[in-house]
Amino acid sequence: MVQNYWILPCAPGVSIVPTGMSTIDFHPHDETEIDPIAENIDRFFNKVEASGRSKNVFDACNRDKTWGYYEKEPCVFVKLNKVYGFEPETYESESELPNDSPSEIADLMAQYGGFAKIWLTCDATDEENSPSINYIPYPYFDTSTDMKGLNRVVALQLSEIPTNEDITIICKVWAKNIRIDMEYRGTGHTRFTIKMRGKA
Repeated sequence: MVQNYWILPCAPGVSIVPTGMSTIDFHPHDETEIDPIAENIDRFFNKVEASGRSKNVFDACNRDKTWGYYEKEPCVFVKLNKVYGFEPETYESESELPNDSPSEIADLMAQYGGFAKIWLTCDATDEENSPSINYIPYPYFDTSTDMKGLNRVVALQLSEIPTNEDITIICKVWAKNIRIDMEYRGTGHTRFTIKMRGKA
């Protein structure tokens, strides 16, 4: 007797752009360090399918044409990797949130509405050395349309970055069917370290 097994799609992993750089180390006045980072980001945008959206949605990140790295307001992009067949199940009310979710998600729900959104939260591991984080265009992934191309990308615009410090930032995505497991890289979260060097 032949049995048919349905393989359910796994949840998308989480990663960052610039690709392959878990540590982003740069001096804001050294083009030999900044240009490779900017080119890495440009290559990503050149490859990804816009799917109805343009990278112009991130124009505020790229006023200096190097994604903010000259202006000391660098952008790091959090990306949900593409998984065919994955259908997100989103939290639509505060009462549905897990006990370990940060309180800020309830505030985000009140501000942006709680429907069809995978929420994104990012925090520095050292609160005393935390930069300011501006989410562009907003701190969530919109699942009301196809999760393709730039619909899977949120920019973190970092400012007020302490110089000569290794700043580790952990980002988590929140949906009912995306498991967060800190032991496995990319499982519901991603982390990166940024170091903006200046005069000692």
